[in-house]
Amino acid sequence: MPWLIVHIALPSIFLAAWGLGQLLDSLDWEALTHRPGAAGWLVPAALLLTLVGLIVLATSVSGITTILQEEASPAGFSLTQLQSFGQGLGGLLGCGISLAALIWAVRQVGAGQAARLAALTLALFLALLTVRTMVTFNFINYDMATEFLVYAHGAPDVKVALQQIEDISWRTTGAPHDVKVAYDDDCSWPFSWYMVPYPNAYYYGSSPTPETLLECPVIITGGWADVDAIVSQDYMHFDYIFRWWPIEDYKDLTWKQARAMLADPAMRAALWDIIWNRDYRKYAEVTGKTITLQKWPYRSEFRLYVRRDLASEVWGYRLGAEGAPSESPTPETTVMPDIYAGHALPSSLAETVALPGAVPRGLAVAADGSLYVADTANHRIWHVNRQGAVLGSWGEQGTGPAQFQEPWGLALDDQGNVYVADTWNHRVQKFDAQGNFLLDWGAVGQFAPGDPNGEGTFFGPRGIAIGPEGRVYVTDTGNKRVQVFDDQGNFLWEFGGQLDEPVGIAVSASGEVFVADTWNRRVQVFSTQGEPLRQWNIPTWYLHDLEEKPYLALDSEDNLYVTDSGHARVLVFDKQGAFLGSVGEGQGLLFPAGVAVSADGHLYVTDAHSGRALGWTLNVGD
Repeated sequence: MPWLIVHIALPSIFLAAWGLGQLLDSLDWEALTHRPGAAGWLVPAALLLTLVGLIVLATSVSGITTILQEEASPAGFSLTQLQSFGQGLGGLLGCGISLAALIWAVRQVGAGQAARLAALTLALFLALLTVRTMVTFNFINYDMATEFLVYAHGAPDVKVALQQIEDISWRTTGAPHDVKVAYDDDCSWPFSWYMVPYPNAYYYGSSPTPETLLECPVIITGGWADVDAIVSQDYMHFDYIFRWWPIEDYKDLTWKQARAMLADPAMRAALWDIIWNRDYRKYAEVTGKTITLQKWPYRSEFRLYVRRDLASEVWGYRLGAEGAPSESPTPETTVMPDIYAGHALPSSLAETVALPGAVPRGLAVAADGSLYVADTANHRIWHVNRQGAVLGSWGEQGTGPAQFQEPWGLALDDQGNVYVADTWNHRVQKFDAQGNFLLDWGAVGQFAPGDPNGEGTFFGPRGIAIGPEGRVYVTDTGNKRVQVFDDQGNFLWEFGGQLDEPVGIAVSASGEVFVADTWNRRVQVFSTQGEPLRQWNIPTWYLHDLEEKPYLALDSEDNLYVTDSGHARVLVFDKQGAFLGSVGEGQGLLFPAGVAVSADGHLYVTDAHSGRALGWTLNVGD
């Protein structure tokens, strides 16, 4: 903030520079450099070593105290206990030796010169610390809430939204900034600055005009009650973090509380992590709070509205390397031969479950044979039996717990818990079998595979599967990768690199991960840790249809079922990629989406264009 720079920072800098100059002028450089044994230079070295020894000794004291208070084991001290004693002894010896060297050097150069050298050493240490802080502040944590050198600043979501707006502009106008964008007074800063290149931007303050607002394909708002009442039927919305600021637990802190915190070794370690690395994980554990970037407690939000008929184009559109528009994959000019035609497997349509008004996508089969179905149109999860009776349902459009923004994929774990890929809320939600909310994780973010800042963030996740040991595999479709979590949403690892629009995912009992690599027109198989094992092509997937998002399922023999929406069928392969046949072609399917196989071998497929889930009995071996 400007007043902090003018009134505090600049005077402090000038005062420090003046004091450092006085200190340098007061040192007798000639006498220091001619002392026996370079005693002048030994002062700062011995001082630093003494401080290091004291720190090591202090950190080991609490551990040694705990050991001495414990009841002695008949087997004697453990290796860990001996290491604590060794650390304390080493710290004590090192501190004693360096302290003796420091006393000898002080006697050689004199107390006054030694004090000045100590002050100079401190100044050098603070200068190095300042450089480190400057680098991390400007190049690493510059827009993160964990950086407490800025009280309140814009979140990275602002840049994500701006990139999406530019994408829409390229798609609809052929230019980066010609789209009409409306924004209000709640988010006027910094968007008033970012809207300068947009000649058709519409600033409506606090009172939007409905007619003008509906002329804008994109709307940015920090207070969306009035806007939602006008555009909710024709627009989709996406919620983002607007501003955030550091944790404010220091407010109302008493001296008694401060002393108790500093006396607690776990709290001291947590505070050190915050000060040195801006890492709040230990502090969250000690205080029992949830402090993650995805759920940062001190923040404000904004909402981006996009007209529904443009939304699918936004997610399928990508900018080229030179900034020119790069179209989504276009259909080939020649007709691809259908290599899978005429190879129907013996099957019979056994069940038809109707969901009127629904657009079903992902589905999963429970242990009792009932079905869970994700309904993207109604932002809802249905639980039905095989006869079509509704056993339960939950969800509505929104961003809160048990609310969805077009859920696509879902999966069940061995306990019957339901995991949902809440696609345009950019998160995963977990429920029990009755639909009671348990937890969620994730936040919007666009990151390349391997970027540690992107761990646990998503951009339009569409597929989800449960692997061995309950690990949760999620296709982070927009970020072209697969992320793996434990059942509590803790990030474990990721893989990708060669994926383009990954959607469907299935994990075998042996841990092999099968991924529908949509825009590369292939299925890729990875090891549990993400090493590529094999792949095979699916040349019949239509790349020009942005709605075609193939899903996968495995049966007990590790045969893979792959939806081929454009040809209204399901393709079946063995685990090595050999084609076994197809199901559903010519049997009333319109647009197959999700796919699942029950324990008794029934194949279930959702038909997104007819609002149904269909079940077949089949024998892949026939």
